[in-house]
Amino acid sequence: MNKNEQENSEPESERDKRYRLRRELMKTLHHYDINPRTIYHNLKDKWKSYDRDFLTGAVTEALEHAYSIMNVMTYFDDGSEHMAMKIKSHTDYYLRDNKPEKGEDRFPIDYYFLGGIYKNDNYIVCFDENCVVERDAWKFDLLFALQFSLTPIVECREFLNYQLGKSFKNNASEFAEYLDNICLEHKEFLSEKHEPFCRKYIAELLPIKKAEEEAPLKMQPPHRVKLNWKGQSNSLTYLFRQLKTATNKKGEPLLSNSYEDIARFIQDNFEGYEEVKISTIAGQLKNTDKPKKADKTIELYI
Repeated sequence: MNKNEQENSEPESERDKRYRLRRELMKTLHHYDINPRTIYHNLKDKWKSYDRDFLTGAVTEALEHAYSIMNVMTYFDDGSEHMAMKIKSHTDYYLRDNKPEKGEDRFPIDYYFLGGIYKNDNYIVCFDENCVVERDAWKFDLLFALQFSLTPIVECREFLNYQLGKSFKNNASEFAEYLDNICLEHKEFLSEKHEPFCRKYIAELLPIKKAEEEAPLKMQPPHRVKLNWKGQSNSLTYLFRQLKTATNKKGEPLLSNSYEDIARFIQDNFEGYEEVKISTIAGQLKNTDKPKKADKTIELYI
């Protein structure tokens, strides 16, 4: 067995697995995905526009939860001395300096956090890690609104168009209602520019929303009524045969459709013929014999 074969046969280490998952994510990651990394780094430049308690509370909780639920780790115990030192140094710093009384002029969210249920030394997560938050995730609405508020106005349309396709499957009606709720729910931090832009975008979606709502009505089939023939079956086909064989002044049949077409019409529009084969009905139409119970048979005089 050569070296490559030996390496391929060995089980993938946790470290190699995480590196591989990072590479795979980078292949599909989009600039407008809801990404804690994007939110964190944009917040570092604009954090003073937001309430400090909001950042240290709801925002920090949402960002950390997004990483935790996706099992994202930067430093974790893989048995190596390097990782052990990283975890210890970050943990010591966190416990020593990550205090609520940090300076008011300092960005209130550290660039990493301690993982684990009790924030012990299980693992460390840095906000440099990419992570895509899907629509069904906890706190997606908050992170969506936050990332939208941090998006430059010139890019807002591209951001919303992308989310319309990615998270809402191009359902304009649903997205318009969602954005309206976002504007109401998070009005306190959507800037004076972002909320008006969002309202304008919603207005542009309304014609699409109306078309989507009307489409099912237009697609509904017309009301169908099936006639309930109480006479003999061959009397009905005899009636249609007369229409097929009778002619007008020009010698043209009054009913020029084929026997198969007439048979299909009978099957579609008369009760009791749903399970009768088209060929059987067509055979009755071609039968030249007059029904035996002539007193119950309709004769056409044309």
